[in-house]
Amino acid sequence: MEFESYKSNISTIIAGGFVTSALTIGRKLGLFDTLTKLTTPVTSQHLADLCYLKERYVREWLGCMVASNIVSLDDDDNYFIPEHCKPVLGDMNILCIYPLVNAMTKRAMECFRKEGPDGYGFEDMPTEMVDAQDGRLGEVNGLVNAILEPVLAMRESSVLNILDIGSGAGVFTRVLGKRFPGAAVFGVDVNELAIKKAITKPGSPSNVTYLQASVSCLPSNWTNKFDLVLIYGVLHDLSCPSECMCEVSRVLKYDGVVSIADPHVHSNHKDNSGDFSHAGMAYAISSVICLPSSMSTEGAAGNGIGWGIENREAFLSEAGCGRIVSSPGIHKIPADRSQRVCPGANRDPVDRSHRVCPGTDWDPVDRHIKSVQELTGTQWTDHIESVQELTGTQWTDHIESVEAHTGGGIIRSIPSLFRNLQPPSGQITSSVSKNIELEVP
Repeated sequence: MEFESYKSNISTIIAGGFVTSALTIGRKLGLFDTLTKLTTPVTSQHLADLCYLKERYVREWLGCMVASNIVSLDDDDNYFIPEHCKPVLGDMNILCIYPLVNAMTKRAMECFRKEGPDGYGFEDMPTEMVDAQDGRLGEVNGLVNAILEPVLAMRESSVLNILDIGSGAGVFTRVLGKRFPGAAVFGVDVNELAIKKAITKPGSPSNVTYLQASVSCLPSNWTNKFDLVLIYGVLHDLSCPSECMCEVSRVLKYDGVVSIADPHVHSNHKDNSGDFSHAGMAYAISSVICLPSSMSTEGAAGNGIGWGIENREAFLSEAGCGRIVSSPGIHKIPADRSQRVCPGANRDPVDRSHRVCPGTDWDPVDRHIKSVQELTGTQWTDHIESVQELTGTQWTDHIESVEAHTGGGIIRSIPSLFRNLQPPSGQITSSVSKNIELEVP
């Protein structure tokens, strides 16, 4: 890029940031709504009166809008928005997030620093974020229809249970409840405030239930329960996407469908070059919202929007998914789930059915470790070290040698550890082979 073009590009971007603040004002104070409804040009005083605002401030705002070619002037210097341009103003819902991005920039900068925190979760963000996340979607009925169209090859009457993961304040969950009145619809979110807002918002159908829970530890009695699981704009935010997909695999019916929608940004920066209005904005938002969330726990994935569509599809395929070429892309998890481990995780969801969530009163893995410690009089870590000393190899090498001799993954041999253990009744769920389709826009 030539010097002058480079300079002009930066100037335009900086100016756009300041103009965005004026766009936010116009949206929040109803100036755009009023201008959109008007059929004839108006004076600044008339517009101010209609919006119950001070004329002097409205006139200053109009000056910015005219200079930015967003509002036009007629020959009498009255203000209007051309009819054919008005629909564009309905696409400005992302402005809901703009003030919060500014408010969180200082905190995000601390995460950039080597000595700073790794990240922060949505529960640590301004409380307005819950409503902003829903508000950015605008009118969601059409969006939900577009999401469902490619995944509902099954008869709609056969959809009995639906799960909305990362449901927030329930904007999608409510629409799903109305769209499928005969189904039980569940909205799950880890954010307590979001769930409280979802429960108290008016207009929620009677077939909708909200639950505060981690996506990595859904209720144990949900195994093989859901016909449809929706994960909209959530997967890249998660600090534990592998655990999430393991749980999705567990709770989905054998013929169930998972619909996943995430930002359409390429994983390779070069492929996003010049895409300022979409990829550039997405990365900026991610730096203060999505990435900190995906790095908010120890051992977090750290994906954010920069994860990108190529890395996301590779992540989904890592579970043994066979890629079917179509648009949008479809991933299928093989029916023989014993032949795969969850993406990026050292466990198989079939084996996961033998245990309950951490923190409960029975976990065969923990009991097995404890029995080894009791028999040997050593800690589990000491036992691993003794194996390494005896074999002259690292523990990972030892695992690989076991796999080489057995012809199978070490994870698949884990069930043998549990044969003689009898858990409390009702805490073992059966393994069910499933065909899972993941629709990725």
